[in-house]
Amino acid sequence: TSLEENESIFFELFPNPASNFCTVQSANERINSVQVYNTVGELLNEIKSPAASSIQLPLENYPPGFYFVTVQNENHRITRKLVVSR
Repeated sequence: TSLEENESIFFELFPNPASNFCTVQSANERINSVQVYNTVGELLNEIKSPAASSIQLPLENYPPGFYFVTVQNENHRITRKLVVSR
């Protein structure tokens, strides 16, 4: 399998684009933390969860635009782009 296929197996980010919330979900592995960064790399939010399979990110306070969501567990640290729209 390619690296891209492995990343998609690790977690899903939906809906994307999102407006009020976004769900990070992993089918096979546990999620330890989720970080949201703006386009200049500033950490806006971090949710730490001991081995969750799904985490909901509140987005009500984020202005429309592009963000980066980093999901981490013991084996992976993967970043994906998230679009917030209203």
